[in-house]
Amino acid sequence: MNELQYKALFEACDKILLHASSNLYTKAIGWLHFLNEHPVNLIKYDGVFHTSYPKRFIKIRSFLFTVKKLIQYKTTAAGWTSSNELPESIDVLLVSHIVSDEHIGTKQDFYYGNLGDALNENGFSSAIVLRNQAPGGIGNIAGKWGLETRTIRIIFDEVLSIGEEWKLRKLLASQIRWLKKLRKESVCDIDRRVIKLAQNQALSSLSIANLRFYFQIYRLILKLKPKSVVVTYEGHSWERLVFAAARKIDEKIRCVGYQHTILFPRQHALKRSLGCNYDPDVIATTGVGLKDELINSHNYKCLEVYSVGTHRCENFLWNLDHKYSTINALGCLVIPDGTYPECLMIFNFAMSCALKMPNINFIFRVHPVFDFVDFSKKNPKFKKMPSNIQISKNSLGADLEASAWCLYRGSSVVIQGVIAGLRPLYVCDKGGLSLDPLYKLNSWRKYLASTEDFLRAVNSDLIAGKMQLKNDAIEARNYCIEYQEPIQYDDFVNVIIRK
Repeated sequence: MNELQYKALFEACDKILLHASSNLYTKAIGWLHFLNEHPVNLIKYDGVFHTSYPKRFIKIRSFLFTVKKLIQYKTTAAGWTSSNELPESIDVLLVSHIVSDEHIGTKQDFYYGNLGDALNENGFSSAIVLRNQAPGGIGNIAGKWGLETRTIRIIFDEVLSIGEEWKLRKLLASQIRWLKKLRKESVCDIDRRVIKLAQNQALSSLSIANLRFYFQIYRLILKLKPKSVVVTYEGHSWERLVFAAARKIDEKIRCVGYQHTILFPRQHALKRSLGCNYDPDVIATTGVGLKDELINSHNYKCLEVYSVGTHRCENFLWNLDHKYSTINALGCLVIPDGTYPECLMIFNFAMSCALKMPNINFIFRVHPVFDFVDFSKKNPKFKKMPSNIQISKNSLGADLEASAWCLYRGSSVVIQGVIAGLRPLYVCDKGGLSLDPLYKLNSWRKYLASTEDFLRAVNSDLIAGKMQLKNDAIEARNYCIEYQEPIQYDDFVNVIIRK
């Protein structure tokens, strides 16, 4: 996909979402919320620029998926389970996720860290709604946090009642009829194609899940009456529906979006306003650099934006003189994100480099949601790799200390890598758009289109003096320190509870 196609695509999606006749059920069609240029995201829109439309099996598949869930899971009387008995009201409702079985029962939340405890210490009660992003069902696991936890964990039922599940489909089916009418009125070919695919997606499992979550969060907010609602904020449909549910109940509820991860060069949905009912009142960012970027976005000039940091940030401010003095003994850290295509691409590239440079040690640091054993079964060549490749079982700090370079594409770990003095080497996709999170960095980072580029970059550093490397690295380090700062819980609490 080229730049012009990318722009035409998100503009066509926005025309539907921002249409005068668009409503909450339109916003529930997750496919219309165009996030960014990540290949895993773009593949969903391949049909727009093809001459034929995909087969209309999405509705049948989503129906069968729901039937399966209705058979497998029983609904509870409340519609959710919780680690503690719910109070009559709370101050703050946080929305987070379970992305791995390892996060079940842990005191520290994967996204918010110890924010719940910080709220309690400041006299504010809180609860965390956990959305299941892990493979397979999670069942009734809310109790695994124990009664002693001060921040209640809440898990919604996998499905609603049969009658309510049918109602979801009827509401979304109304959008198919409206989109069909809209398509007849459209004069632009790209717009018509987007509308056609949006019709197919209106009854997808994702759209149904989004609308189901709206009704579930609406009931919970109605019961708990929070003063503030906080969601992890990337631009997804469900995030906007949480804000809509809160405002339908009480316009005074403070809606906070926590931008918790990196931004790509063409980040769209997170920066795009959908109107007062669907926009956050305030955005909390991971660093002052991202705060400035969002403030400068034309959509967010009227919103409050604050930097609060992230609990995942560890500033590995080691002595750069020592690192570059020992560069000949250091290796290359390989940091893909958690998607299969990206892992396949960067691991293939790294293996080719490892074969050409057997004197360099390569450390594969696998994303926590990615199963490397399953990956190697599908790709047998990774079962037996060169001796200079290791799958990391160490802490991030240990891997960064042992490395002088990092191969990356869309992983946020590269931020910590640059702070630790590693030279970032971006692996280019010759046929795709760049998704480099360091796109504003003017120095230090190098782009690689081939293994020969990798050899030249590494050999150049090996013969350079430590002072030259240090001087080149300082500017990049300072940039990344402002990109992801250590979390300031008191600041975060003040952002959430601001009168």
